[in-house]
Amino acid sequence: QTLDRVDIAAGEAGPFERGDSSYNRSALDGRCIMSRTSGESRELHTALVARARELAPLFEAEGPKSEALRRPTDVAIDAMVESGLLPLLVPKSNGGHGLDLDAYVDVGLELGRGDASLTWVALLYIHHNWMYCQLPESFQKEIFADTAHVPSPACPSFTASARRQSGGYRLNGRWSWATCIMHSSWVMPGALCEDDEEMRFFAVPIDQVEIHDIWHMTGMSGTGSNDFTLEDVFVPDERTMSMADLYDAKAPGATIHADTPVMQTPMMVLLMLGATVVLTAQAKVSVERLRERMRERVLMYQTGGKQADNPAAQIRLGRLQLEVEQTEIFLHTSITNII
Repeated sequence: QTLDRVDIAAGEAGPFERGDSSYNRSALDGRCIMSRTSGESRELHTALVARARELAPLFEAEGPKSEALRRPTDVAIDAMVESGLLPLLVPKSNGGHGLDLDAYVDVGLELGRGDASLTWVALLYIHHNWMYCQLPESFQKEIFADTAHVPSPACPSFTASARRQSGGYRLNGRWSWATCIMHSSWVMPGALCEDDEEMRFFAVPIDQVEIHDIWHMTGMSGTGSNDFTLEDVFVPDERTMSMADLYDAKAPGATIHADTPVMQTPMMVLLMLGATVVLTAQAKVSVERLRERMRERVLMYQTGGKQADNPAAQIRLGRLQLEVEQTEIFLHTSITNII
């Protein structure tokens, strides 16, 4: 009994209100999910969180294989696509789900129970789809004409250059940390414009990119975050946007998709949430596995007593559980403060 999780916040099964948010405990066997939406959107939120939960065991199985390959396995990527999670933040007008940051966090917390590298890839795919929806409308209509998600890395470089030409920019340079690139059809490099020293993002088809296999890491090697280079590649104006505008929620998509609140979110919010969600999910799993281990572990010099019966161990476990749950609550509270 001492080791069983007590969800103080959720209380009795079923929804309850706290401020402007609604928590529903019954949908996921006692787990608490959060949504500021109602009706159809809330049902979709719940359904996608359930899909993420179903996907986590596959991530756990494919994680070691991805680490060995130094990139996500094809099985893991195919499962991400088939789950329907990747267009999570894509507005409905582009064929996506048009959900909010709470859904992004809740999906990540479930996926992260399986594998950190694959969850990082999945959340960045979701995030980068959001970025493609911030580009000028003419390009959005082109790229989302027959798909609701665009597999792509997005990474700035302060050593790469963009030279202004009639109708667009000429790109040259090398980019690092290109997570997701090994299964991508586009890339979104950021570069410094030579004429006005403005940082901009650019959308470039993968066939114009040279990938460099450098991702030899002791951890998170399953992300396949290799380098790539571009040499004298022309990018038209409709495939570029100001990085400052994206950071300040003033990119074209913020106006184009005025009916989708998540499109008026500063970019760094998504990036920081994604990173924190992966760590929080892994911490939750670690605490759960510690609890399971304590039930079986026999302590030395304790006349056969289990660690689960040790008051000091129970206190340490309780503190760990509380810290993890406080972090999860803080994530959603941060979203409340942001919006």
